[in-house]
Amino acid sequence: MTSVEIWLRKAEEGDVAQLLAWYLDPETMRHVGFPNGLSEEAEDILARIESGTRLMIMKGEQAIGECNYRQTETGSYAVGIKVCEADERGRGYGKTSLQLLLQAIFEAGLTEEIELTVLQENRRAIGLYEKVGFKTTDRREADFIDEEQKRHAVQHMALQKVDFWLPEDFASGGCDFIK
Repeated sequence: MTSVEIWLRKAEEGDVAQLLAWYLDPETMRHVGFPNGLSEEAEDILARIESGTRLMIMKGEQAIGECNYRQTETGSYAVGIKVCEADERGRGYGKTSLQLLLQAIFEAGLTEEIELTVLQENRRAIGLYEKVGFKTTDRREADFIDEEQKRHAVQHMALQKVDFWLPEDFASGGCDFIK
C-alpha cells in the first residue's frame, strides 16, 4: 500500500448522513467510549463541519473514516481519528491518515505540539500513536464515564513538531485542507 491511496478532504454538508451513520454505530464508537453509539443530531454534525476542522478519510473516492483537529486552551492542537468502515481497519489506513493530518497541521504552522486523549483500553490506537511519535504525558484512572456509567482510564499523549518525521517514501495525499 502506498500513502497516495489515502487522502483527506474537508467534510461537507453531503457527508452528514454518513457521519451520522458512523456515530450511531456501536462497533465504530465503542473504541472511543460510546459502547451504544453516539446519539447526535444532524444539525450538530453540520455545525462541526462548518467549523472547517472535520475531515473525511478517503480511500480513492470512498469515505472510510473521519478525523478532526481543534485548538486547545493552551494553544496547542488536539486531534482525533477513526477509521469507521470495519472492513478497512487494520490495513494501515489509520496510520497514513494520521500522518497526513499531522503533516498538514505542522506545515501550516498552527502549533509546535499536538495532543490527544485515548482510552487506555484502546491498545491498538495507543500503539499507532506511539508509532508516529506520540509520547504519554499523563494517565488518569476512571477519568472518563461512558453512557453506561462505566469508568475508563485515559491516557494523554503529545507529539512535538521536532519529533515528527515521515518515511522518505511517504507520498502526501495532499494537505491543502488546513488554513
